Amino acid sequence: MKIYLDVSCLNRPFDDQGQVRIRLEADAITWILERMDEGDWTQVSSDMATIEVTAIQDPDRKARVRLLLPKSENVLTLTQARLRASGGTSGSGIQARGRRTHSRRGRSSCGRVLELR
Repeated sequence: MKIYLDVSCLNRPFDDQGQVRIRLEADAITWILERMDEGDWTQVSSDMATIEVTAIQDPDRKARVRLLLPKSENVLTLTQARLRASGGTSGSGIQARGRRTHSRRGRSSCGRVLELR
């Protein structure tokens, strides 16, 4: 199974673990990444995730998150032709597994975990 973790998910293990919700989300992401390391699942990503990681201000965090991105052969190049051919995500076999949650400040916590079939 191929799994896409957005950059907010990849950041979660490096967030302040003082809140139970954040710690639980970080544990879940760590578990998913371990399954990928064991070869049970394959991590995929996109050019956009690479761009988002590049925009992280903290150099230490940026380096850590960059290490969590998949190998370059599993990074999809987003092109207009690919988006047109797929019709966006509709009918592409991409399904959300999870839900977007929001903190009191309105910021999204770990975003979406997507399964690609």
